[in-house]
Amino acid sequence: MESENPSTRRFREYLRIKTVHPDPNYDKALNFLAELANEIGLPWKTVLTNSNPRREVGILTWEGTKPYLPSIMLNSHMDVVTVSADEWKYDPFLAHKDETGVIFA
Repeated sequence: MESENPSTRRFREYLRIKTVHPDPNYDKALNFLAELANEIGLPWKTVLTNSNPRREVGILTWEGTKPYLPSIMLNSHMDVVTVSADEWKYDPFLAHKDETGVIFA
């Protein structure tokens, strides 16, 4: 079997974090992203949300070579709705990659 691209390997590690409701593991997901930011040398911080003062969001900053230009913001969420493993071809938290490269998660 061909070795896996490091970016794909890390993505699959992230997909394996159980952020499923009703009890999403936000801390594990935030820690994963903080470690990744540290590994690649990008600033990372967490801030409390306005909508839920017990929840934090992570902010990773990647300053460009021309910081005077307009910036962009990419946003995503970590949590997922409840899943029934019996409705999946593969366990949804294995992040299985098939022989064609499709990742099931």
